[in-house]
Amino acid sequence: MKYTTHTHLCAVSVDYLHRITTYLTELFWPAHCAGCNRVGAFACAACLRKLTLPAPRRYPVFTDLDRLIAATSLTDTAQSFVYALKYRGVQSLAAPLADRICDLINLRPDTATLFGSNPIIIPVPLHGTRLRERGFNQAELLARRIATNAAMLL
Repeated sequence: MKYTTHTHLCAVSVDYLHRITTYLTELFWPAHCAGCNRVGAFACAACLRKLTLPAPRRYPVFTDLDRLIAATSLTDTAQSFVYALKYRGVQSLAAPLADRICDLINLRPDTATLFGSNPIIIPVPLHGTRLRERGFNQAELLARRIATNAAMLL
């Protein structure tokens, strides 16, 4: 019983410390949109709307690959978001980007046939050295959020 209480107190303390740190960080360094540098969020609604489905194109045929889709067109805004997530460590971008990717995928007319009834979402592994440098795998953050929202996609 002592262990459980201690563990709970530690978790509460860490959560409380995280909230204070987040508050102070946002107070002194408010979030700026990675797409347009507007103050208020790391990804503003206007820039997220700029992420659109890419035009359909034919990809080379791979024997071990069923389907290949791009989540969004590679625009300046998309590149800014990816750069901020990967190289500036703005992990807060993962949730709005993943949600927008889910919205875009859901707009596809062939979503049901594209993913089937039981999709598997696997992030691309990050090299151990890069993972230690960065402290997180951006593909894993996106994949976890997309997997959480997968029920809405189907």
